[in-house]
Amino acid sequence: QAELEVGDEVMTAAGIYGFITGFEDDIVWVEIDDDVQIRVSRGSLQGKVRTPGLLEMTGKQRLGDAINKAGGALPGANLNNVNLAEKVSDGLQVVVDQHGSYVLRPGEAGPAGAGGPSGGAAGGTSAGGSGGSGAGGGAAGGKVNINSADATQLETLDGVGPATAKAIVEWREANGPFRSVEQLMEVRGIGPGKLAAMKDGVSL
Repeated sequence: QAELEVGDEVMTAAGIYGFITGFEDDIVWVEIDDDVQIRVSRGSLQGKVRTPGLLEMTGKQRLGDAINKAGGALPGANLNNVNLAEKVSDGLQVVVDQHGSYVLRPGEAGPAGAGGPSGGAAGGTSAGGSGGSGAGGGAAGGKVNINSADATQLETLDGVGPATAKAIVEWREANGPFRSVEQLMEVRGIGPGKLAAMKDGVSL
């Protein structure tokens, strides 16, 4: 299958034709009019669905839309732990399983005992995929996952108080997951010194 290139004409998941104008990590930018561009997010849907694999979603589509696009869940799939109304974001991996489905964000490991990739630390999204306070912010080696930890968990890092923890959560909500630890420098109140103090205790 040929690789997509800038200038190629494509049809998005919403049935809209446009031309690729650029690539950015897991995002494809598609121009559908002279003054309109949309983001096409890439995610992976695995497990008990009719057509597992890489999906491209647009706009404000939800996890339920992604599962439907993959042909729907197979008989016996347990979707109780997945918030089907959660918006799809870049790099998500959704694992549909008979023992309990779950959502993984970039850098997270599957929940212990799950049939999906990695049965290690409980880095997967807990019930509802809401990213709330639970084991979701932990990571292997006792590090704090800055893409899933809540404010309380972030405060366990060296040099991070309530104000900085709140700023990290707000940045993540506005910009999506961190792509590198160094990107913490974009958060209000974090400079080189504070980053150096907390760097060894964080993971993606």
